[in-house]
Amino acid sequence: DPIANVDNLYGDCKAADGAAAGPNGEGQFCASTDWDAATNRFTEEKTQSAFAQVNYKGELSGMFFDLQIGLRYEKTDVFSKATAPGYSRVEWNEDTATSVTGVTGIETLSQSADYSQFLPNINFNIEVVEDVMIRAAASKTISRAGYGQLQGGTTINTGGSLSGYSGGSGNPGLKPLESINYDLSSEWYYDEGSYISFGYFKKDVTNWITTGTIDSNIFNLYDPLNGEKFRAASSALGGNASNEDIRNYIFENFADDPNVQPNFDEDGELDGGTIVGDPDSDDPINFRINVPVNGDQEYTIDGFEFNIQHLFGESGFGGIFNYTMVDSGLEYDNDSLEDTEALVGLSDTANVVFFYDKEGLQARIAYNWRDSFLNERRVNGDLTAPIYTDEYYQIDFNVSYEVPAVEGLTVFIEGINITDEYVTSYGRKQELIYNITQTGSRYGLGVRYNF
Repeated sequence: DPIANVDNLYGDCKAADGAAAGPNGEGQFCASTDWDAATNRFTEEKTQSAFAQVNYKGELSGMFFDLQIGLRYEKTDVFSKATAPGYSRVEWNEDTATSVTGVTGIETLSQSADYSQFLPNINFNIEVVEDVMIRAAASKTISRAGYGQLQGGTTINTGGSLSGYSGGSGNPGLKPLESINYDLSSEWYYDEGSYISFGYFKKDVTNWITTGTIDSNIFNLYDPLNGEKFRAASSALGGNASNEDIRNYIFENFADDPNVQPNFDEDGELDGGTIVGDPDSDDPINFRINVPVNGDQEYTIDGFEFNIQHLFGESGFGGIFNYTMVDSGLEYDNDSLEDTEALVGLSDTANVVFFYDKEGLQARIAYNWRDSFLNERRVNGDLTAPIYTDEYYQIDFNVSYEVPAVEGLTVFIEGINITDEYVTSYGRKQELIYNITQTGSRYGLGVRYNF
């Protein structure tokens, strides 16, 4: 009974036991249906655009060419209305940790921004000799920030060590990455369906998104480890006093202070307690808020591309090979504890494909490789660390057949990562494994119908 089975699964997810308090229930992966108004990150992006292009074909000294000139205008408005919980106090409740607590309610912050660009492009293609093409292009393009970077609202780390207070925030005012692109390539079509191409590309990139920090006493909180009571205890006990000694001194000598809350065991002995940040005697807390910002530097990315495609006569068999080399001249300094200006996501790539395509039967197997690359520049307060993704490859295949008896009907089978390769990320050295992701091999069998 499929209906009963679904009801049983639903009931299991919603079972009134301890596991049901979270988003998962008793072995089932059930999405929570509870609306969390405290972490609403509503963000709206509206774009208006206009585009014009002129195409021209002609002949130059016996060589045929075509020219396209285009211009695109875009105007974008961003609006974010984010909510986040507010907090009223900081508690020093362990020797080595504090906590931000006392939720006061939900705070709402609305932010808006807008920007506009003119994006020109020009393409010129000329057949210098028979079957040999030279292509040149220049353009300006943009790449908008992702939702996770644009969303407003600030989230703070409410618990942790005594090394400082931190948090994170989005930035609805982020401008898109801008790139001035130059491309030059040549192609030789040496046989039917077969060619060799070689190209050079260069990109001058501005508004690259990086991580900045803002010091902010966001909730008007006060630090129990920086104030009159803490300094009095340190002075009385000496510079080598431990946190435990300082806490005990405060409990014993400031017991009448309403922000000092000692605990006692059954024998009346002091057994820890809580010291709350005092606005009358403690220093304000500066949270180091990590926020995405547009960098003010210009970066140059350039590289080469090589492609070859070959068909083996009319047999239906063929092969494709391409390799892309890319360089920015900026590499993360793994020997420095300071954050390093370096571009993420850049690496060499290669693909090798063998295929068959004849009489409605198409088969394709591909080897896809990517060299190691800097995936993230992680900043947490004063701590910085690079996260790299290791060299990786996977093998995919696809086989499809156009059913001759039914026009437009195609059946297919496909496999992705059929050798079950892992994706590994690491820190400053390859031995410092940060994460290993196993997506597994995935296979699909399906039917397509076009009409």
